[in-house]
Amino acid sequence: MGVPFRACDEYLSARRAAGHAASAQHIAQLEARMFDRQLAVYRDPSKQKAVITTRRAGKTDAASTRRAICMCKRPGENSWSGYVTLTKAQSRRNLEGPMRALIAQYKLPITQHENDGQITFTHANGHRLWVGGVDDLRKAERWRGNKWWEFEIDETGAWPDEVLSYFIGDVIEPGLSDTDGTLILNGTPGVLAAGFFFEVTTPGARLTDGREKRPQWSTHQWSVTSNPHHRYGQPGGKEALEAYRLRKGWELDNPTYLREWRGQWASDPDLLIYRYEGAKNAFFELPKGDLQWSLGVDVGHLDDTAFALTCVAKGRPQVYVVRAWGAPGMTQPQRAQEIMRIQHALEQRFKQRATVAFDTGGLGAALAHDLAQTYGVGSQRATKQDKGAAIRVVRDALLSARLLVCPFAANPDDPIGLGAAQLISEWSVLPWDDDRKDHRKGYSDHCPDALLYAVRAQPIWERWDEEPPTPGTPAAIDKEMREYKSKLAERIRIMHEGSRTEVRRLLQGGKRGRRR
Repeated sequence: MGVPFRACDEYLSARRAAGHAASAQHIAQLEARMFDRQLAVYRDPSKQKAVITTRRAGKTDAASTRRAICMCKRPGENSWSGYVTLTKAQSRRNLEGPMRALIAQYKLPITQHENDGQITFTHANGHRLWVGGVDDLRKAERWRGNKWWEFEIDETGAWPDEVLSYFIGDVIEPGLSDTDGTLILNGTPGVLAAGFFFEVTTPGARLTDGREKRPQWSTHQWSVTSNPHHRYGQPGGKEALEAYRLRKGWELDNPTYLREWRGQWASDPDLLIYRYEGAKNAFFELPKGDLQWSLGVDVGHLDDTAFALTCVAKGRPQVYVVRAWGAPGMTQPQRAQEIMRIQHALEQRFKQRATVAFDTGGLGAALAHDLAQTYGVGSQRATKQDKGAAIRVVRDALLSARLLVCPFAANPDDPIGLGAAQLISEWSVLPWDDDRKDHRKGYSDHCPDALLYAVRAQPIWERWDEEPPTPGTPAAIDKEMREYKSKLAERIRIMHEGSRTEVRRLLQGGKRGRRR
């Protein structure tokens, strides 16, 4: 009777040994593909590591390799690691392709699963890698409860500071305590040399209150010129990067150049779009009188569907941002239900309904049509033309205190209760794109977009749009610069046309002279 059991034990032992041998081979192959700076991070025994890199420096490739190695090293049915950026969509764009490439190239026994837009990779040894997004405190709570071997937070320079510090200190670090696990922060320096990521990577940096220092994390820092797989990291690459800098017209101390291509902290507060100031822009109760309501809806599937509810009091020049919030992976019935909840609550309390401005970009037009036909939820097309100008108007309205925002956290049980903390959080780190015509890609801007739709649907918008910006504000300076560039371009055009006319006249005169 003992023989079958002994044979079974021998079989299982052989399978385990084969599995260990295969994992060891995979680990060696994955380690061999990393270059020196990436290997230094991987081999660093510290439990809190920070990686500051520039664009195209090999950060994402290293992150995917580390995730695959961790899956091979840490078997077990309750063995977890995690990878997050601000949004599920961004995390998926960053990690899905590189992970699939590693699985195919090295024949890793890892499978991919998807649920509600979030992806999970599962190793044959039981280890699971959860890939997702966290851009507000509510989403941070979903990551409680797991025991993590390693956890990686990417694009850290783009995170709102209150979300990042809470997510690390209250949610993830307790989950690492069971395994004595490792936490890794990745990112390019943010537009402000301040906040959690700056404090843990900069010796001597103090908290924003100036009274104490954060413990320093083991920090690794390099630029694209250290990446041998990029042309800037190959022979002649530094000269090519220098030529690029000169073409852009950047001085050596230009903040964008220092952050994006040198990997150094360099504040550029003018790059931030929205300047919310609690003393000037906060309100805590609705105005009295006849109110006009508008609801902006920014549609997302993998990203959030965001809502912004605003009101205007008759005879007042301000727009009140009553509520702004977002939810990931919403279905069409859920969007319809949320809009109907808001309209019903407005009818019950104020005998009013809101004008709904719905994002009709991409599939939005079909979704808006479906809302009307299937659910009886009417909406108007959200105005999206000349977004850069609209952003400047809203920005100037904040500076001149014509846009007021309730800083409370939104209560999910009250569809029109005061609370726009998520909007303020997204504003706090949201910079311009390179052309200053839109929000920069890679930053969470769902609530800011929904607010633009809502504010542009208010009748007061026409007056705001026509009014000149407040003198001395960034919006006024931007307007002066645009007008100056326009006049300069017109003068150059006139001079060019005049030169062409003069040349034509001279040529025609020469021809007449030859005929005589």
